[in-house]
Amino acid sequence: MTVLLLEPMSRAESDAWRGDVVRAYAAEQMAAGAWPADEAVEQAARSNDALLPGGFDTEGMRPPASRS
Repeated sequence: MTVLLLEPMSRAESDAWRGDVVRAYAAEQMAAGAWPADEAVEQAARSNDALLPGGFDTEGMRPPASRS
């Protein structure tokens, strides 16, 4: 059985993840011939920003603060 553990990201981890995701998506779109190389990273960043408009602080993307 596979176990999946989800943990909140720090802001630094989120920033690094976003950079990785943007670069990977841009590369996929260039390989597919969908976007030219000189526009791919910018378009990938816009796509990511549309899905997570608040970035790290996008509502509903982080668990509520602990109530202990």
